Amino acid sequence: CFFLGVVCTDHKGTVDELSKMGLVHQLVSILQEPLSLSHEHVLSLLVTMLEASDSARTDIMDPALGVERTLSDRLAEGRGKEEFNESILHLTQLLNMCCKN
Repeated sequence: CFFLGVVCTDHKGTVDELSKMGLVHQLVSILQEPLSLSHEHVLSLLVTMLEASDSARTDIMDPALGVERTLSDRLAEGRGKEEFNESILHLTQLLNMCCKN
C-alpha cells in the first residue's frame, strides 16, 4: 500500500484506474480485520485515493461496504494506543471525508 500511495500521489490518473479495478473495496475489506500496524498504510492510501478521485469517493460510499461502522470500530480499537496514532489520524480524516454530511 505504501508504494501504491506514492504512485497515486505522483500520478493522479492512476487513482481512477485503481478504483476501476476495485481497489477501494479491497482496501475496505482489509480494514474489516482487527486493527494492526499495517493498517496505517491501507488508511493512508484510502485518504490519497479519496482526495484524488471522484470514482474512489463514489466507491467508498457503497452502503454494502459498511464503511462508517468499520472505520468507527477501528478508531475505537486504536484509541489510547500510541502505536496507532497515525492510523487514528487517517481514520478520523476518512470518517470526515466520507461519513459526515
